[in-house]
Parts: sequence; structure tokens; C-alpha cells
Amino acid sequence: MVRTISGWRAENNQSAYHKRLGITQWFPVDGKKIKIYHSLNTSISHSQDAREVYELYVRFSSTSDAPDEAGSDGPREAILTTWTFGLNEHSKPIAAPIIQIDRTQADFAGGRWMLANYSGVTNAGTVRFLAERAVESSTQLRVRSDYACYRDGERPSVLVELNRPKGSLKPTDATVEVRKYSGELVATFSVALKGDDIKISGEAKLPDTKLEPGFYSLSATLNRNHQMTDINAFWIYDAALMRSAKRLTVDEHFFYREGEVFPITGTTYMSSEVHRKFLFDPNPDTWNRDFREMKEAGVNMIRTGIWTGWKKYMPEVGKVDEGVLRALDAFLLTARRFDIPVIFTFFAFLPETWGGKNAYLDPQAIRAQQSFLSTIARRYGELDDVSWDLINEPSFCSPTHLWSCRPNYDEFEKAAWKKWLRERYPYPSDEERSSALQLRWRATDDTFDLPALADFENVNILVDRQPNKTLDYRLFAQQMFARWVGLMTQALRSNGNPKQLITVGQDEGGTGDSPNNQFLAKSLDFTCLHNWWANDDLVWDSVVTKTPSKANLVEETGIMFYERADGVAWRTEAQASNLLERKMAISFAVDGAGFIEWIWNTNCYMNNENENAIGFHRVDQTAKPELEPFRRLAKFFGKNAGSMRK
Repeated sequence: MVRTISGWRAENNQSAYHKRLGITQWFPVDGKKIKIYHSLNTSISHSQDAREVYELYVRFSSTSDAPDEAGSDGPREAILTTWTFGLNEHSKPIAAPIIQIDRTQADFAGGRWMLANYSGVTNAGTVRFLAERAVESSTQLRVRSDYACYRDGERPSVLVELNRPKGSLKPTDATVEVRKYSGELVATFSVALKGDDIKISGEAKLPDTKLEPGFYSLSATLNRNHQMTDINAFWIYDAALMRSAKRLTVDEHFFYREGEVFPITGTTYMSSEVHRKFLFDPNPDTWNRDFREMKEAGVNMIRTGIWTGWKKYMPEVGKVDEGVLRALDAFLLTARRFDIPVIFTFFAFLPETWGGKNAYLDPQAIRAQQSFLSTIARRYGELDDVSWDLINEPSFCSPTHLWSCRPNYDEFEKAAWKKWLRERYPYPSDEERSSALQLRWRATDDTFDLPALADFENVNILVDRQPNKTLDYRLFAQQMFARWVGLMTQALRSNGNPKQLITVGQDEGGTGDSPNNQFLAKSLDFTCLHNWWANDDLVWDSVVTKTPSKANLVEETGIMFYERADGVAWRTEAQASNLLERKMAISFAVDGAGFIEWIWNTNCYMNNENENAIGFHRVDQTAKPELEPFRRLAKFFGKNAGSMRK
């Protein structure tokens, strides 16, 4: 709206202003689709149904924790809480008319925004509630145990924190309760919170109580102007549950469980709260709730793993952070409770080198990578339904040219290149080999040097470029990556369970010069395709990535977010749903083993507005339209799995 001399004038919809608030886009939900409202506070009521609810897409990280890593997440600059859900005819949340955004860091730190995102009548009680909540400003209560999983005889320690960026906190006590999965009370005790006016905290050991293997909820409650409660959980390691996994097998077409065809209808999942920090900031209560919802929706496989920060996971070679391993224990126990197999991804885009010079060729890097994989494989050797994805969407081998096949020009690559040339072109002498390669590449000198970056350029006048040389380099890259896969596979097989399946999660780049399934298949148990960008090539990409001997899984699929020139979303949510339905269905059409959608919960904690828009659920925990075709497809393939045997 713009105020002029003659009054207020409505302008066109635009995104420039609300993007400065971290609200990247909004989409309308027809109020007629909402059959009932569910509010978390009795002061909120809906005397009249909303005509429209405006669903917000948000970005709550303005920086990246690791700017040099493509998969880096960022700081949690805000937290969104939904106070009212609009439920559809199946009692599923599809809209959030009233939300709260607490700004915890960076711009607007300390602010609390109460938003009524709908057109319709708002009564006095609701307005009063919104105002009272807003003036309290941003305040967060958190409870967690020192580990997410304990072994028999270990005594959990509980930490409670209260944060208020605007200050004025005073010492107080929090009441902590521990309950079994059944709800039975195990222990209750008080924790004194002390500190400064911005943050107060306290820690206490759980009373000396015998805890049987299983899941235990952990809640902290305190009374200020109103009651505040936070819920977490922990596991006491359940070896019997972990060993109860049904073995996952595969042939050249499908996955199998207990000898029956197992068509994959999965999703990627880490946490609906902290996303990629899920192993450093675990909440098994959140996992338990989300796994229950995924199971009900028809999810039968979860993909998870590590996309960033590997040196934090293993600060010293051979010593993986114990808290991370305990969190992964709890995550896998939760998956076991709901009988959902897991694919765990170790690396993304380029493997961590731990000080090495080349991610694939430096022995120092390879030893560290093998140590990392071996430590995790040994810990979960009893599980038959965990699979390992060595790396997500790899390229070879320069960190400054991700998703492109380009040299790194380090000493290890130079030596491997010369050795590869000698083996590929076995002439009696280097002189004869050099002469043959000069003719093959139309070169004049420096025959054994790696191709220059200019050689890869797509130009119509070559000048002194040698594009023929890049063909050999691309073949070299395929074989060196396949060699690395063999080394990592050997580390997993020799230290873990040889029955566990191993793969590499490659995107459409594998149809070009990135590592290609046709070169990798012999080293893997199944191959993968991530079909993101080439929406007109869905069938073709499935054809060229399928090998005769191995099943091919669409291990990532989703809809990349596009904006028009005016900053408004290019697709509606309904259009995105229709396209995703086609991608999920086609994943089975070309001798495919199924699909895994990216991702169950939209990740708002990345400084990336594309990632901030992808997922079955918005940040306010409401379902996008695209979840419905997933439900239908999961139900269909689950019902007809027996008819799919080749």
C-alpha cells in the first residue's frame, strides 16, 4: 500500500519487502478446504471460517556456518510456532492461520511476531491473545539430556535452559519429568536455573532409578506469565530392538524384505526442528512424532546423513564424536521402532579430506575417510536394514568447480594422471606414447600435463585449446572415482556387516561427465538417480542411468523452486504437486525400484531460498498439496507389491 494525497493506493503483489523479514514467499489456501480448526490456546476462536489462509515460506538463516561447503546450514535466527491449525477432511493440517515467530539472533533479535495470516473475522479474544504474546518478546525454554542414548547402568544428566534475547530473566526453578513410552511416570525433580538476564540454565542428574531398555520422554516446565513446557526424549539402548531388523536385499530390479518385493516410497528426513544439526542437537521426541506420521503416510524408507561439517563429526582421525554416535543410536532405534529402513549418507558433493590435498587420490584423505566410515560401520554391524550411501551428488575433483569435471592440479592427481596414461596407452617408451598422444589430442607440447581449464570451455574457435584431451581426462575421472568407491566399500565391508547395501547418490550430472552409474555399478549393490532439474527428460534419465545388473532407485526427487522476474513464485503449490506426482510415478516406469522424495520437512535454516521452499511440509508443520499424491502412490504400490516381481 502507498499513501498519496488522495488516499491509500493498493499496488501489485511483490516480495521485496517481506523478503527483508525472512518471509520469502506466500501461497493461498482456500478456506473451503478447511473442515475444522484446532487451536493450542482456548483464547483463540474462529467465529467465522477464513476465506483464505496465507501460507508463508521462510528463511531463518542469513549466513552459513561453513561458507565453503555447498551443503552448509546456518544459525537458528528464528523459531516458528503454530498456534492454530486448519485441518482437512482427513484431520490433517493443511494451513496455519495463526503463527508465532520468535527472533533469536541477528536482525530483529528478541522480537516476537504474532501473525494472523488469513482473511476473515478475528474476535476480541484472539486479538488479546496475540497482543499479550507479542509483548512478552522472544523466549525459549529448552530441555535435553547430555546424550540421546545411554547404555545399561549409565545415569542421564539433564540440562534446562531459558533464553530471552531482550533480557530481564531472573533465577527460577523448572520441574522435570521423565516418563516411559507408555506415559508412566518414572521420575520428577526440580532444576534450579541461574545465570544472567539473557540466559539462565541448570543441570541435574536423573535420580538413581533403574531404567529398562526403551524410549523415555523428558519434559521441563516452568511458570512465568503462563506455563512454558519443552519436551525432548532419550533412549536406553535396546539391543533386541536393534537386532530385530528385517534384512533388506536387492536384485537387478527391486528391493526385497523377507523375500517379498519392496517398492520404495520414501522420503529424506533429519529433524523437523534443527534439520542438518540433528546429530549435534538431537530430539528423539521429535523424531518419534515425525516417524509416526511418516509411517502413517506410507513412507517405507528414510534417507538421512551428513551434508556438511565433517571435521566436527570427527575432529581427530579415528575419533568420531561420542555424542554424535549416541544421537545416531537413538535415531536408528526410532526408525527400528517404526520398522522403517534407513539409507545413511556419509559425504556430499566432495568428500572431506581432513587436511589432505585431493579428496579422492591423496592417501592421507583416503585413510581418514576409511576411518570415519569404519567407525560407524562397526557400531551398526548388527543392523540388516541400514544401507550406506557413500556420497551425495559427487563430482571429480576440484572443490572450486563442484558439479563439473575439472582437475585439481595437485601432486597426487598429476601422478595418477601420468600413471593412468601409461596404462591406457601401453607404448614401449614414453617418447612413443607422447608422440601418439600429441596426434590424438592435436597437441604440440606438455603432453602429459593435465588439461587446462580452458580446454573444457565450449567455444567455436579453439585457438590453443585441446578439447580432445578432456575426453581422456573424463574417462580418467570416472575410473579414479570408481577406484575411490572400491576403497570405501572395502572399508565398510571389512569393518561392518557385509549384508548391508552400498550405493552412491548421483544426480542428473551422472548422465554427463560427473561420476556415472555405468562405470560404478559393479562396485555397488544398487544405483541411484536424483532427478531435479531436467523435468523434460525424466524417462530418458531413468533409461541411461539404469544398468542391466543393478536396481536403480530415484533416491532424491522434488521440485526446484523458481521465481518470475518480478520475484513472485513461478509455480503454484498445486502445479508443483502435479509435477512431483509425475516424477514419483515415472520413477517406477523405467524398470525403477521406487523413489525417495526430498524432504519431509522444509529446511528454513539454510541461507538458500531454494532449499527453504522444498519439502512435503512447510515450516509451520502444515502439509503442502504434494503430500497427497505421495499418499496415494505409497498406498497403491504397497497394495500391489506382490504383482511387481519380474
